[in-house]
Amino acid sequence: MKTMKTLALVAIAGFAFNANADVLTFDFDITDFGDVPEDVINFDFDFEAMAGGQIASIESVSIELSHSWADDIRFSMTAADGTFFELLGGEGGNRDLGDGSETLDALGTYTFVEADGFGGFDDAPPVDPIVSGTYDAISWGAAGPYAAGSWNLFLRDRFSGDDGAVGSISIEYTLVPAPGAMALMGLGGLVATRRRRS
Repeated sequence: MKTMKTLALVAIAGFAFNANADVLTFDFDITDFGDVPEDVINFDFDFEAMAGGQIASIESVSIELSHSWADDIRFSMTAADGTFFELLGGEGGNRDLGDGSETLDALGTYTFVEADGFGGFDDAPPVDPIVSGTYDAISWGAAGPYAAGSWNLFLRDRFSGDDGAVGSISIEYTLVPAPGAMALMGLGGLVATRRRRS
């Protein structure tokens, strides 16, 4: 009887471990943008195929970025079903991101999450540059799970006369548990229940 209970707990723990968030990272390493208004990144990717399963939720999106005028930057992500994540746009005024130059050693790392009390760039302490850290996204799309298909990452510099660079973009996500994992969790719960009633 004791062995059965132990196995049930291992099954449940294993399921919980598999449900932890994963991270998908894209290295763009673009330097010397900002002279003219431009779409710096307009990148489509098959999230489900790359992640190896259906996307259940998005926990955060991080970008390594330097720019000499924060308010110029628009950064967003669109899911395959059209769900829109507006991560950055029109915030931060004329303050720098990173050290405000156009090289990869100038980058700061900015992580965006669904509203969780961190505040946006306009709420950040009035220092220049805006410090690396976690910020609330401007808007966060509807919760998943998300349909399969092509997702898009988009970064635009809206005005001319600035310096900018972008390194990597990372998306922290959780997959929908595979049917086998769900069955295992159910079996573990059933065994644990039977043990308690004995």
